[in-house]
Amino acid sequence: MKFDRGLGVMKLGRSILLLLVGLFLPFGAAVQGSSSPQANELFTLSSADCVSVHADGEPWDECGFQSFAMSPNGSRVLTVSARGTIQLWNERGEELREVDWPDQPGGASGYPDARTLIFEQFAIAVVHQNQVVVLDLIDGDILAQTATDAMYIYELKPDAGLSVLVGFRLWDWRGRYAAELTLPDGQLREVEDLDNLRRTGPGYRISGKQAPFTLFRTAGDPVEIKLERSCMPINERFCSWRHIPSHTVHVLDIETGQWSDFDLGKTLTSQDSVEVIPAGESLFAVVCGRSISYFPSLKPCSVRNLRSGQAVHHFQASRYRTAGFVSSSGSSELRLTLQSGNDWNTITVSEDGTAYTLVANEAAWLGSPDGNLLVPQGAKKSVLTTVHGEELVHFPFPALTCGIGWPSWSTNCKIASDGSRWLVAKRPSSDSDDNAVSLTMYKVPIFHR
Repeated sequence: MKFDRGLGVMKLGRSILLLLVGLFLPFGAAVQGSSSPQANELFTLSSADCVSVHADGEPWDECGFQSFAMSPNGSRVLTVSARGTIQLWNERGEELREVDWPDQPGGASGYPDARTLIFEQFAIAVVHQNQVVVLDLIDGDILAQTATDAMYIYELKPDAGLSVLVGFRLWDWRGRYAAELTLPDGQLREVEDLDNLRRTGPGYRISGKQAPFTLFRTAGDPVEIKLERSCMPINERFCSWRHIPSHTVHVLDIETGQWSDFDLGKTLTSQDSVEVIPAGESLFAVVCGRSISYFPSLKPCSVRNLRSGQAVHHFQASRYRTAGFVSSSGSSELRLTLQSGNDWNTITVSEDGTAYTLVANEAAWLGSPDGNLLVPQGAKKSVLTTVHGEELVHFPFPALTCGIGWPSWSTNCKIASDGSRWLVAKRPSSDSDDNAVSLTMYKVPIFHR
């Protein structure tokens, strides 16, 4: 293991002229050559662990870290190496605990895989597909070390109280199952009537394998809501479902227990997709269908304001990512990063259909909880900007290192809740002989919001 320190100088400066210009111009028209601080590299974590993977063709080595997690305040990092070594690090990149647990008979074999989660005061790691280790987040004490009866644990999700939901598969590979991992003892108990974790949202779960279903709100005041249909979680407040074929999407407000039915403008089949995106009190939907080609390179899509029932924008894309925000002026906005062949664009769409380009011809990352954008600066650098193009901080890594989606969709970047620390995975280029994945922690200024 090695630990590298980097020191940078942080200087936060803004000119009034740049701010005023940036408020009215998209990013591509922002003043060039502006002064903004550089991210300060605090430390880099790396691992020399490697595992030889045998599959069709020539074997290869998987090296470095397979999974990692960061605490909400950025003071702890949990890692699992390709060989299954578990390590807990503090805010200075110093190792607090190392657990080297050999593979026990019984788990799935083959490609190295791991899962990590930091939840409340616990650091949880799954190694060798089915072995669970629970550490105390503060001092790294081992609280539990359990070889489970599952063959393959593929997902960890926080639940209410001192428990975590676990998605797993059994030996026959048939079906997916859900269990509750109790803390701190690390024991698994199967959850009845919950066959997978897709029906669990932040602070609630939908149980039942056939109607009637029940929504249990486990966060805050416990609530049970009887449902005639299973409801797919959107966020902590909403879930939705639709009939197939149908021209309606049904949205449940979990806070009030009230359903709302929204017309999508046309009858959709199983070949069409509907994604509901909340933005404050507003609801957008991105509706995509098939083109004439059976395997279309571009799908025709529309953005609908569900509250008004109007289609407010149309686009074509081979894939896209979305995020809903409330602007500083209080208006609801939908941000879209679109890929069309080799072309990328990031746009914003307002409730009335006003749309403009935020970043042209680049794959910007919708990666900051307050709505800022991570924008490429050449092939090896990026800059965090406001949606108006005001530069906030420069990073010495490409924007696509963090993917093009919301942080929960990306395995490459973790951001502290206040935005002050970024933990970034460095993956070697495809033509590199060095296959080891390392992690670098950056310190950035906290901007007034």
